[in-house]
Amino acid sequence: MVRGLESALRGKGFRVIRAGPSIEAALAEARPHAVVVDAAVSLDDSLEVCALTAQAQPDTPILIVAAQGDFATVEMAIGIGITDFVNEPIEWELLALRVSTMIRVTRERASQQDEDVRARRKAECDALTGLASRDVFMQGVSQVLKRAEHEGYPAALLYIGLDHFKRINDTLGHVVGDELLRHVAGLLKQQVRPTDFVAFAGGPGVADVSRLGGDEFLAFLSKIQRPEDAGVIARRILDALTTPLTLALREVGQDTIRNREISTTASIGISIFPEDGKNAQALLNRADMAMRGAKVSRRGGYTFYQKSIGEASVRRLDIEKWLRLAIERDELELHYQPRADVRDETITSAEALLRWKSRELGPVQPKEFIPIAEETGLIVPIGKWVLETACAQLARWRRHEDLDLRLSVNVSPKQFALSDVTKTVTDALTESGLTPHALELEITESLVLGEDDRTACALRDLRSFGLTLALDDFGTGYSSLNFVTRFPVDVLKIDRSIASGVEDDPAAAAVVSAVVAIANDLAMQVVAEGVDSIGQVGRLRELGCDEIQGFVVSEALAAKDFITFCRQWRGFQVSG
Repeated sequence: MVRGLESALRGKGFRVIRAGPSIEAALAEARPHAVVVDAAVSLDDSLEVCALTAQAQPDTPILIVAAQGDFATVEMAIGIGITDFVNEPIEWELLALRVSTMIRVTRERASQQDEDVRARRKAECDALTGLASRDVFMQGVSQVLKRAEHEGYPAALLYIGLDHFKRINDTLGHVVGDELLRHVAGLLKQQVRPTDFVAFAGGPGVADVSRLGGDEFLAFLSKIQRPEDAGVIARRILDALTTPLTLALREVGQDTIRNREISTTASIGISIFPEDGKNAQALLNRADMAMRGAKVSRRGGYTFYQKSIGEASVRRLDIEKWLRLAIERDELELHYQPRADVRDETITSAEALLRWKSRELGPVQPKEFIPIAEETGLIVPIGKWVLETACAQLARWRRHEDLDLRLSVNVSPKQFALSDVTKTVTDALTESGLTPHALELEITESLVLGEDDRTACALRDLRSFGLTLALDDFGTGYSSLNFVTRFPVDVLKIDRSIASGVEDDPAAAAVVSAVVAIANDLAMQVVAEGVDSIGQVGRLRELGCDEIQGFVVSEALAAKDFITFCRQWRGFQVSG
């Protein structure tokens, strides 16, 4: 029987090894793909071989050969864990085929199990950082909270959002961004340690750090002694993130490798169990709200959830929801604030200011909805509408009211980043029939901070077309002088925080005097914003300011009221 079996198996390409006296040693040495046992020779010995094989190598398939009609032996062998059996008389070719099939099926099953393990691992872990997935993390948090509720101790959830991570991806590439995320994951695992707390209530297998997705992470602090402990850990995380990561980067377009240090900051929102929520999802939602609040109020810091933050988040969602419909529902309107020459007191220009009256929310202040429009990208269609509406309005005034004014329109940095501003402006001018000299674009220093080649090119193109460029809020940021030397603008608008103090504050007057001197050397105009009194007008005139904008001239007016105002204007004394 043995010779026939060996011959048949070798004919199928198998290498056949006879086991010696010690089946354990034979199994350890040979590590066979399959074991064939002849039960017809010795029943007890055969069953022992099957049992030892099943114990030592549970994944190795076993085939037993039993005597004709010996179903009792087969039944006992099945109980031990054999894979297949045959009864005498034996067809050797068929037996070899059954062994081959048994090995193939076992391998396929093992491969499928490996795939299942990999799939489960993928579902349980973040592929980039190796941290727990959101689902696994939240399940662990839920388990711990049940015990926390029963035992009456607090816990905390930290929602960690990296600041300006997109800028790293955009400037240095996703490879660097991914390396930074892995670095941050490692830091979080170091900083969130079970020994920081009374006990790690989750026990083995409960993750305390997770990557939620993108540049956002979660950390769970179980069984803290008091809510303030969460703030201590948050501060430790923030301090750790300031440690720079040194990466060897290949210079773009070159073969040289240079080391570069990269660091990041984060904003952290904290929710406390049970005050801020009694389940994992509620804590997550409120920690998210707190993190968004931290990004607005204090990037690089942490904020505990408060009811006011939740109310602000609901308000923000409402604003975003209805702002998306504002243009098609014709809810947007432009008001116009006049500017006057400080010497001859004539109205020279006006700034177009956006107003929104929502059907559901009523009047919404620009300081509320414009930042949301910028964050969501809605500023692009809204900004296009503003340019088209302002140009059309000025064209009507010039044709029908004989108003020879220049109109100033604010352009957001997001419009430069997300759209072709040059085309938007030229299309608006063409459609309205205005010449470029009639339009002034106001840009802010935040555009300078994110300035790139595309922005620089757009600014130069717009100025070369004949448009006037004005730098808004001049004097409040560190980048102003650097900007005007690289991109000569036409108008410097002094921020209201400086202009309003010139009458009583020598420091404010000195700043205005310095700005005027710079502007004179660079052939620029100086406009003072936020001027509210005749006394301020007189002092600004003495300091050499060119134009005034503020309540001393007029508040922003609807289009029809602006015409009436221009007809009735007689100078500062009348207005004041």
